[in-house]
Amino acid sequence: MASKFRLTDLLNTNSKPDGREEFKVELISVRRLVASEDNFYSVEDVADLKDSIEMMGVQQNLTVEPILGTDQYKVIAGHRRRLATLKLLEEGKEQFELVPCRIETSEDDIKKRIMLIHTNATTRELSDWEKIEQMNQLKELIAEYKKDHELPGRVRELLAETLNVSTSQVGRMESISKNLSPEFKEELKQGNISASTAAELARKPESEQQAAFEQHKEAGKTVLSDVQEKKPKLSAERMAEIRSVLLNRNDCLYFNTETIRRAGLDLLAELNRRKFDA
Repeated sequence: MASKFRLTDLLNTNSKPDGREEFKVELISVRRLVASEDNFYSVEDVADLKDSIEMMGVQQNLTVEPILGTDQYKVIAGHRRRLATLKLLEEGKEQFELVPCRIETSEDDIKKRIMLIHTNATTRELSDWEKIEQMNQLKELIAEYKKDHELPGRVRELLAETLNVSTSQVGRMESISKNLSPEFKEELKQGNISASTAAELARKPESEQQAAFEQHKEAGKTVLSDVQEKKPKLSAERMAEIRSVLLNRNDCLYFNTETIRRAGLDLLAELNRRKFDA
């Protein structure tokens, strides 16, 4: 049985016909490394990484490519390692100047950008906004790659595998990206609302999102319970009626008083709908 295709398999197709790899590893001065303009991930908090490098050195190669006409290299993967090492040099610790770099020579820009996304998706703790942004960029890369290449598999599955998330999470991120208002997108970017809150807001029409944003500005925050659809509460009489029916019907033999008490209003409402609307 043929193995399932993975988008990351594209990153392993840089070998020459004779089996030799198209890259090499060298020690390069970190001062000659330039950040890639394709990197949209946060590189602000590198204190722990700096301490780790000071104790054990750079444990994972950076991936770079030469910048034509200069002695510099553009970083494809390893931006935080680069920044942490530069901070060590600022402290006068010149022994950390040289860092191990895997030098790419392939001209396939799409593969390089996929590598950047895959590396960050699987090795870093990302914000909700970064996860959505990388999903959007990866989706664009897949569309671009499919113009000239056959790519098996569903796009959502390829996204989920490469980003190390479930397909349902991809669907939620797509909904937020497509339907969330610009104002709330900015709040999500700044970390002022959660992904769950953003997903719930994205399900609402634009007018309701605008009204919710006005309330958000007044209150200074918005949490999931603020935007979830409120379910009608059952009256005490109706709850007693449902309880009586459940306790006396044969098909509800496994329900007892304690089970019903713990189930709460949501379960009772659902059972009410199923039993009385049938």
